Amino acid sequence: MLDFQSILFILFVASMSLFLYKNKKKISVQKVLWVAIYFVMYRSRWGLKAMDSLAKKWKKPLRFLSPAFIIIAFLGMILITVELVKNLLMMVRQPQAVSGVGVVLPIQAKGVFYVPFLYWIISIFIIAVFHEFSQGLLARAWNIRLKSSGFAFLGVFLPVLPAAFVEPDEKQLSKSSVKSQLAVFSAGPLINIILGVLFLLVLSYGMSPLSQSVFNYEGILITSVINSSGMNRSSGSAAALAGMKPGEVIKEIGNHNVSTLADFREIMRAYNPNEKVSVRTNASTYLVTLGENPQQPSKPYFGITLKESLVPKKSMSHGYAKVIPQTFKWFSGLFYWLFILNIGIGLFNLVPAGPLDGGRMLLTVLQKKGKKGILLWKYISFLLFMVILMIIGWSFIK
Repeated sequence: MLDFQSILFILFVASMSLFLYKNKKKISVQKVLWVAIYFVMYRSRWGLKAMDSLAKKWKKPLRFLSPAFIIIAFLGMILITVELVKNLLMMVRQPQAVSGVGVVLPIQAKGVFYVPFLYWIISIFIIAVFHEFSQGLLARAWNIRLKSSGFAFLGVFLPVLPAAFVEPDEKQLSKSSVKSQLAVFSAGPLINIILGVLFLLVLSYGMSPLSQSVFNYEGILITSVINSSGMNRSSGSAAALAGMKPGEVIKEIGNHNVSTLADFREIMRAYNPNEKVSVRTNASTYLVTLGENPQQPSKPYFGITLKESLVPKKSMSHGYAKVIPQTFKWFSGLFYWLFILNIGIGLFNLVPAGPLDGGRMLLTVLQKKGKKGILLWKYISFLLFMVILMIIGWSFIK
């Protein structure tokens, strides 16, 4: 049976399909794997005047900062490439390892990185708008003409993943200096990463301290128990083998009280893989033999996902105050997903492959070496796309 979030997603896809059908004369379609995978683009001139106006005011600082943008983007490109290769090798050696790349959708399914619908659609909108606006801003700062803006969809039979775009004059862009091209391509991923860091700061130094005035921390909730093992013994994670279940709240580990995730992390520093530890929850007491962390074999591993169990304070249980805890939780969730998705999508766009921003940056540099450079770019793009497809595919079949 479909849950509420999945129903919202289906209604969203249906409404967007109807909108695109009614406006079919105003859209263009770019085929990727026709008819299964394609991009639909709805062109307009939204935001172009604002980009022009801001680019005129900030032209000098934007041009001055462009080399820094480019250097940071190339460092990010190296980082994400290394992490992708490491993730693939780890998944080959340890099939239970967590996939580093996934399809982000508001539906709960195997292999899907699930995000609740409202958080998903708001986050995707903010990420896309800031990404494209920043690239348009840099383009205008370097006097590159913008032809149009608008929104797009990645379609998998039906339009599924929304996006925004700013369309520069590609002929003028290709004839511009290498610095200006790299500055434009680097701007989008960098603004997403910067936004991610800002939302992390809001969570850490804003929402977290405020939550103590709204909630009591009463342990950590087990949201899921991982069945696959991080240990070289019988099937099942440490928690699964011990009999721990989702929905239980951990109160105590090895005679140490646990109220917050910080408590949990501090306590676990004293333990090693294969050690036995007593865990008391609100339901029972378990003797758990800790496993090896798939990412760091020297670290202990429960095989559970956790979040803090927050109970509204008594002062928040009367009158209009009842609304505060739920509102606080909702915005905390929104800022959390804005942090995770901005960082993740920003870094992913720096992968030096194909039409991604990182791919276009690498092509801009390598094409200066002629046919050999372009051929090298094609090899790198192909290899990295294969790495990404294998990581994503493995998350669906493992």
